[in-house]
Amino acid sequence: MSSPWPKLAPVLAAALLAAAMLWLAGDPFRLPEPGADGAGLPTVALLAPDGPQAAFPARFEWGPVVGADRYRITVRRLRPEEATLFRQYGETTRLDLDWEPGQAPPDGEYSWEVVAERLERPLATGSARFTVGRPETTPAP
Repeated sequence: MSSPWPKLAPVLAAALLAAAMLWLAGDPFRLPEPGADGAGLPTVALLAPDGPQAAFPARFEWGPVVGADRYRITVRRLRPEEATLFRQYGETTRLDLDWEPGQAPPDGEYSWEVVAERLERPLATGSARFTVGRPETTPAP
């Protein structure tokens, strides 16, 4: 009876070569590793709102990120006092808000952040600021 090794040698060599190539190239399915506060991640293009707003925005929009399966949007009030207003998750690149009359957040300075995620891990992030109404001024000493 002959040994099976001569027939298996090419198959084993091909498998070993493929494993070595994957090891050298890295895992193609591996997600990027963010640094502190998402540093080092690609940027999400934030479209609106940006800058001064007459009233609190009814819509937040951003550009799509390839590979993202959801987006996390966080809106924070910066002034007069810092507070997180809301955090929501969605699968689209737009968030529409429907405030009851008189229930929209007050004038002030705000920031918003979008984190594109895949499998609950960050792929990209972006943040911007906007003001509602007249920005507060600090009286001169």
